[in-house]
Amino acid sequence: MVDDEPAIRSIIAMMLEDEGYVVDTALHGHEALARAQCRRPDLVILDLTMPVMSGWELIAIWRADSVTRCIPIVVTAAEASVTTAHALGVHTSMRKPVDVERLLMTVQALLGEGTWGGQPGERIR
Repeated sequence: MVDDEPAIRSIIAMMLEDEGYVVDTALHGHEALARAQCRRPDLVILDLTMPVMSGWELIAIWRADSVTRCIPIVVTAAEASVTTAHALGVHTSMRKPVDVERLLMTVQALLGEGTWGGQPGERIR
């Protein structure tokens, strides 16, 4: 979970941990990159507008790397440009405030616990 808002990181992390997921959090893209070098994430929930390194920059770096290219990314953002993220290989996007039930269903689907079988850039309906 990468977001510069502590409350958002905390709420989403708690919700996912309550469902049995191991959640690591980062304040910005640079911190997420460093953490991913130690332990590759199975999925990333990512804000787009953050200090130090934005979600846009992080997506571009991960999609250019053969090791991280296939990590599912769920963008959560308040801005209208989230649809642009799909062109960079984001699996799906959600506008803030995030519907946590929908987010949980999306995570389950992307991690093979639901019906998702798509590729980066394909939207979950």
